[in-house]
Amino acid sequence: MTSKFVRFLVFGIIGIWNTLFDLGLFWSGMTILSKIGIKKTQKLAPIANIFSFLTSNIVSYYLNSSFTWRDSSNSKGFLPYLIVTLISLAVSTILISFFTKPKYFDIFQKSYKTFSFSQETSY
Repeated sequence: MTSKFVRFLVFGIIGIWNTLFDLGLFWSGMTILSKIGIKKTQKLAPIANIFSFLTSNIVSYYLNSSFTWRDSSNSKGFLPYLIVTLISLAVSTILISFFTKPKYFDIFQKSYKTFSFSQETSY
């Protein structure tokens, strides 16, 4: 296998792991926030999204820097990465805030009744 192919595989594995990590953090955040008294999904989702998105993106940056690109200095590319990440975070949080409004969320609720947080929250 070529070095580029191995790096591509490592990048893909980190990406898949990071997506699952992000979803796990988001679900955990939704569950924890609903148990401490925040019951409205419109308030829960953006808070959980901010936490999971930032945490998983920072972890992804360091994993890819260490294993995919093998760059020990980690800091020279972090600022541009952080700027792009914050823009992506803003867009995703706005979309989550919009689509968790009761009139839109009812559509999604019917499709995702298996999630524990959608059964425990009030709309």
